[in-house]
Amino acid sequence: MPEHHHHHDASAHNEKLGRVDFPSSCAPASQAGIEREVALLHSFGYINAQMQFQELWQPPNASAIKHGTEEMAKARALSAPQPKVTVREQAYIDSLSAFFSHDNLTYDQRAAAYNQKMDLC
Repeated sequence: MPEHHHHHDASAHNEKLGRVDFPSSCAPASQAGIEREVALLHSFGYINAQMQFQELWQPPNASAIKHGTEEMAKARALSAPQPKVTVREQAYIDSLSAFFSHDNLTYDQRAAAYNQKMDLC
């Protein structure tokens, strides 16, 4: 999958977080950032994790829905044929694809479709 960029504050170097093993198929340079964000969640660093993930929690507007639909089509293409992604990543792709799968759903309907797929993980 394409490389993801993560932004960290300067205090990240002085943190005392537990170690997590959260494999991904993202670029190796992204792995440390992914594991730090998961470690923040598991270390009850909710405020810092929330700040980093803040944009993901806002209901998307029509432009974001269109963009998300296009991105999920790319993710599905990049993940096929198996096993180009981890089982966990495939579950996220499937769940997010459910969120972006229909043009005329409300945010709540999209969230319900996402949650239903995540329950299968």
